[in-house]
Amino acid sequence: MRPRDQAIRTSMALRLREHRERVGLSPKEAADRAGVALGNYYQLERGDGNPTVTTLVKLARGLGVDPSDLLTGLHP
Repeated sequence: MRPRDQAIRTSMALRLREHRERVGLSPKEAADRAGVALGNYYQLERGDGNPTVTTLVKLARGLGVDPSDLLTGLHP
């Protein structure tokens, strides 16, 4: 994987974790609310996963934010 791609994934992972912590959810609760498997959720929070647009929308809805909140301003 190119370093720039990993940097973007890492930035999104941090943003996902920040939103989850802001609403006071555990990773399991966030995964359940989004309807994604816990293992997949953990991959995303570690910056190892590459979510689809559908998964991003599910995550955002589960966290009560707009999908753009997970992506806007991501810079490696």
